[in-house]
Amino acid sequence: MQASPTRTIRKFNPGMLQSDREVIDQFVVRDLELGIVLEVLRGNVDSQSCQHILVVAPRGLGKTMLLARVAAELRTDSQLCKQLLPVRAMEEIHEISDLSDLWLETLFQLAREVSACDPVLGRELRATHGGLCARWREQTLEEHARAAVLAAADRLDRKLVLMVENLQALCENQGEDFGWRLRQVLQTEPKVTLLASATSRFPGLDDAQQPFFEFFRTLELRPLTTGECGRLWRAASGDHMRGREIRPLEIMTGGSPRLIVMVAGFARHWSLSLLMEELAALIDEYNEYFRSHIEVLPKTERRVYLAVVDLWKPSKPAEIAARARRGIRLVSATLGRLVARGAVIAEGSRRKRLYSAAESLCCTYYKLRRERDDAAVVWNLIRFMSAFYGEAETADSFKTLMAEVPRSKAVHDGTEWAVSETPEIQVQVARAMVRKGSMHARSSDPEAAVSVYDEVVERFDGSDEPEVQVQVAEALILKGQQLDRLGNFDGSRAVFDQVVDRFAGSEEPELLVKVAKVLTNESISDAVLRSAQVSVARFDQVVERYCEGRYAGNHTATLVSLLYGARLYRALGNAEREIVVLDEIVEHLGGTDVPRDQTMAATALVEKGRLLARLGRHETALEACEESDRRLDAMTSKGPIRLRWHTARTRIRALLAQERHLAGLDAFRSAYALFNPRDTMMINGITDCVRELVGCGVAEHAIEGTLAGDRKKSGVLVPLVTALRLRMSEEVRAPKEVLEVAADVCEYLEGRGTDPDSR
Repeated sequence: MQASPTRTIRKFNPGMLQSDREVIDQFVVRDLELGIVLEVLRGNVDSQSCQHILVVAPRGLGKTMLLARVAAELRTDSQLCKQLLPVRAMEEIHEISDLSDLWLETLFQLAREVSACDPVLGRELRATHGGLCARWREQTLEEHARAAVLAAADRLDRKLVLMVENLQALCENQGEDFGWRLRQVLQTEPKVTLLASATSRFPGLDDAQQPFFEFFRTLELRPLTTGECGRLWRAASGDHMRGREIRPLEIMTGGSPRLIVMVAGFARHWSLSLLMEELAALIDEYNEYFRSHIEVLPKTERRVYLAVVDLWKPSKPAEIAARARRGIRLVSATLGRLVARGAVIAEGSRRKRLYSAAESLCCTYYKLRRERDDAAVVWNLIRFMSAFYGEAETADSFKTLMAEVPRSKAVHDGTEWAVSETPEIQVQVARAMVRKGSMHARSSDPEAAVSVYDEVVERFDGSDEPEVQVQVAEALILKGQQLDRLGNFDGSRAVFDQVVDRFAGSEEPELLVKVAKVLTNESISDAVLRSAQVSVARFDQVVERYCEGRYAGNHTATLVSLLYGARLYRALGNAEREIVVLDEIVEHLGGTDVPRDQTMAATALVEKGRLLARLGRHETALEACEESDRRLDAMTSKGPIRLRWHTARTRIRALLAQERHLAGLDAFRSAYALFNPRDTMMINGITDCVRELVGCGVAEHAIEGTLAGDRKKSGVLVPLVTALRLRMSEEVRAPKEVLEVAADVCEYLEGRGTDPDSR
């Protein structure tokens, strides 16, 4: 992600105490809708019969923001500011009980609007407003208030754009003639255009017997698209997220601009997994916000709404009635009121109508605060999305293999490979400083981390101690990673180049490990990879010297260097040389029974098997898998589960490539037995296995049966299981969030998503 300056974006009152420039700058989505509204208003300028506009959307989808942006445009556009004047009523205008109150409120807001450009008129209008309010007993108050508004429009020689929010609530609280009388004025008076909003299509819009039937140009705001969510996130948080990274946030917030801005208000992480965790923190942070959705409802409506929320999927009235423990007739009538309020969404025809919460994150709030089992459902969905959409964070499975190699205490304490028995003080200081930088990075303060890494390089650049140089190399690598996350790609590339230039000629295995890490990083440019030719000879020397026993004192570090060196050969297109290096590692560890060495040999065999499978040498790949399992079986412990997992993954791919589909399905079942539902890498691996099986024509019901057979494990795989059921044309009713993720999984299974090799 690329960090950029953030804008102050109002969550609940866009435009309040903000300049027009600020409103325009923070308006980064809904450009199409803005264009439609302005086109209608421009058409009204010379018309004797104005077209009035109604913006319809549930709460939080941007109605208020759109109206604020329209007002800013009418004030700042060089042509429109001479023709139209925005008059915005308060969002909550509870004191309006009749048309007199409406026109008095309009007069009050008009006085505020014109005071900046015409203070004299502003004072006159405020005085008129005060005088009319004192005459509240007079029956002619409405006519006088309306006349004062229209007279001001004449004096200004501009038409008024009256902006009224929550029109549905305003109309339902008035007498029967309120709507008809308002319609008559708006139809006959060309000086006023009504730009209103509503939380739903209230019944009066579709009933020919009601005043607002076919009266408005209706504009329905839809949830933000993935691209729009990304633009809003970048404006609110300063971070740039790709479409795939922003997709989980889109799903969990329902594409609600308000909720996305709320998350961005305190989530400053570029890690998708951390972002998903902070989504739960948001629910706790805005506890009162979500609670208010419930407490504002009357008792009967609250009970029915909670039943809808608790079901967390589009539900039939009968299901909702059963959950609410209320009669179906009462529940059906209550659902109608909840739809009118914008709290609930209705989908489908009358007989097959299904109801769900308009603000889907309220369901998450309710589940997380309820029983542990309910909360687990939410966490499992979040965990799956973090894995499925966050493949960039777990793409290098080689790192997961290397994590299995037992390390010395010094390695566990940091990221370096210790080679000296008695480290000097400067080594300890350098190591401590690198850790300090890493702490800043983990605390989402990349600038501070870069500063510390620069200090390490500056302070220890001239040291001849190999261990100190290892820390310098580590500091440079970590600095490059932080620059990359800050969006400074040229800077990060230059730092990685520096690592290669400085240390590729070293004979120290620990430094060659650092070089190999850089050179095998997929984000490094081709130019850097070409410069890797310089270090190939060095790695050849490491292999030769290791075989001669000349690195006995640095056994672990040398083996790690060899493994990374093997990857370097692959990056340079020399797969055969990589296989030779891996074979050398296995051969020279063949006679040892030390668990660490057996794990290292198994790691080399897993890498070899995966490479052979990619080269199409499937039978040899299977042999490498068998040898890896044999070595792990010979260990006194069960051996690292992840190594067994990677062996199983290679076996599945090789068997399917040989069209041994039943054997591949059996291997998949064996892999599933190893599956840890808390392991992001394994979640991705299971999804990739399913894609490969489906691609080979293995029946979905056999795959689904395997996954669903273990309820404890399948909980985190609900979107994947749902996708398989959808592919089998089963009718699936599940939470909207689950269905959206499952739809993306379906595309992935059909080959329209990410290539498994890139995950």
